[in-house]
Amino acid sequence: MSTSRVVSLSLAAAAGLHLAALPDHLEEGVLIAGFFAACAVLQLTAAFVVSGGAGPGARRVIIAGNVAVVGIWLVSRTVGVPFGPEAGTPEPVSALDSLSLVAELVAVGGLVLLGRARRVRLGAWKAGPVAALAMTSFLFAGAGMAVATPHHHDEPGAPHQHESPTVARHHTDPVVVVPSTDPSATHDHGTGPVAPHSH
Repeated sequence: MSTSRVVSLSLAAAAGLHLAALPDHLEEGVLIAGFFAACAVLQLTAAFVVSGGAGPGARRVIIAGNVAVVGIWLVSRTVGVPFGPEAGTPEPVSALDSLSLVAELVAVGGLVLLGRARRVRLGAWKAGPVAALAMTSFLFAGAGMAVATPHHHDEPGAPHQHESPTVARHHTDPVVVVPSTDPSATHDHGTGPVAPHSH
């Protein structure tokens, strides 16, 4: 497999993984969701460009774009992005973003190797490679959505448990009655007036 094909498939895979991660980031705001959508579109476009034979300028732009995405990923996993509902909070590393990171690094490395080649043969886009790249992207998107960990929320109509385990345990504890030792608490039934008996 040629280097350009490896780069194209890696970019298509990264685009699909960003598309798979998009639903989980919709609730974080338009800016973050738009970033994932833009990454998916631009990386898939870059895959088509590389497949057709990207020139030196196009390769440099694609390298810079993917390096920027990798840098944003590193920031979000170490100190957290400075905006959004969870600004300044590092995000946990997941399987999806790890695979996307690997695909982007492979693409960058392959583009660097292509840049060192004396000549890169330029060719026209063909239906076969374009369809293969699109299928690769959508396959990674579907697989990513399938393995993504869903956010657990209470379903509508599901009963809510408001009692803590400690409170719930008190309902089953036996009740122990301790007799009082205070003399004032005893009832004197013999000191009251005696009702006369009528014969």
